[in-house]
Amino acid sequence: MEPKNKKVVWNIVQSWWILLNFVIFMNWSSFVYIAIRVKSKRWAIWSVIYTVSCFVGISMVASFTHPSWQTNSGMALLIISWIVCFFHSIIVRKEFLLRLEARALLSRKEDYNLKRQLEDEYGIDFDMPTAQSNQPAPKTTTAKDRVVRQSTPGE
Repeated sequence: MEPKNKKVVWNIVQSWWILLNFVIFMNWSSFVYIAIRVKSKRWAIWSVIYTVSCFVGISMVASFTHPSWQTNSGMALLIISWIVCFFHSIIVRKEFLLRLEARALLSRKEDYNLKRQLEDEYGIDFDMPTAQSNQPAPKTTTAKDRVVRQSTPGE
């Protein structure tokens, strides 16, 4: 069992992607990140939705003359999608952290299984300390106020 404050620090560090939502034109990138990180198709779809709404809103604002319904609609789309994305990322944070932890545990389990498979194939034990060499340790002697390290083979 991990100490509670270590887990809290891990949760905070792993939630850095929520800060991407504070940049209004980059809010969609938070869902791209979490979709890639935990390999979630559902969040990848949400990232596409937020990306399209962001760029459609930007293009509507930039393409039409400013006091027009298209510009107003584009700005509304941009702001609404930004706010929805922000609250959506706060809602999915807990699930993301659990999925991330599950993937880490799965990775450790796969490593353990691979080690056991290699132990069976090669007849080795990864948990056993490394064997000592049969070669003698080098001897240290002094010669005219200098320390000289000598090794003699075969002793």
